[in-house]
Amino acid sequence: MGKYEDILYGINVTVCPVGHGRTDTLNFPTVTLIFVFLACLCVLFALLAYFLYNSIRVFNRRIREPAISSNMWIVFFGGVALRCTLDAARYGDDRTNGPLFFATFTVDGANALLLCLALNHQRKHRSASPPTNASRNKVLEGTPQSCARDVLGFLRSPETVFLCLFLLYLAMFVVQVVHGCQPLFYWLFLGAMWAQRLPTLVLCFQIVWSHGLVDGPSVQSKAVLAVGCLLNVVTFVPMGTWADLFPATCPFYFLSWMDFFNVLYAVELVLFFVFLRAEYLRNQEEAIWTTVSQIQDQFESRMR
Repeated sequence: MGKYEDILYGINVTVCPVGHGRTDTLNFPTVTLIFVFLACLCVLFALLAYFLYNSIRVFNRRIREPAISSNMWIVFFGGVALRCTLDAARYGDDRTNGPLFFATFTVDGANALLLCLALNHQRKHRSASPPTNASRNKVLEGTPQSCARDVLGFLRSPETVFLCLFLLYLAMFVVQVVHGCQPLFYWLFLGAMWAQRLPTLVLCFQIVWSHGLVDGPSVQSKAVLAVGCLLNVVTFVPMGTWADLFPATCPFYFLSWMDFFNVLYAVELVLFFVFLRAEYLRNQEEAIWTTVSQIQDQFESRMR
């Protein structure tokens, strides 16, 4: 049975099918091709989201409002494509394993950050209650009060929390590498990894149970998002650790347990894209009418 040694944890990752772990071109065809497929899938989703589900055109004007913007999802899919490309190169050629291994973990942490930002954008601009008139009253810009408000708002924002958790993840990763992956530092890193990814479940819960908007996400869309976030739990543990927890067998002939989890990851990405598309279509008509009303108001004000 082919084996692939994880240089960080010293874990042997099973490669399937049995007796066909290497070819003249690829060291581990099944693992490599799965990551190539994931990378291509994410590139496709990013392109579709950018060209079809990221803006609206009204009177030859391209409008990108927060309610229909898919920018964070596009960047997320791009980040996942990059990570899967690195993994495909790493499993395809032993010579790239060392340097690309550390790059893969860094990009993986960045992708967790991007997913949090994408879900937070959904929560703020598509699933939250619209601001009241009282909350729209702003302090005059440029005053000490406005500066203090901006600083405090930034420090208290979810985005700052997500960034700090990402930096903690990177710090714990460096610490465990420096200390040779001793058990204590491995668990510290794993704890930082869980802490960084936990907000995705919290944000998903807030979106699924939101009742602020009359026309919020449909029940079907919420179900799609909930399943996608549950499948994302697979990323809460490094793939090498999953391989060590499950038997070193090929239960699906061509797929080991690690390969099976990567297939689940593909299903998760498909569900995220389906949710992205559904939310764009739901907000598209309203955004068009809002834009038309704004243009009409501007025209009438100029005619007075």
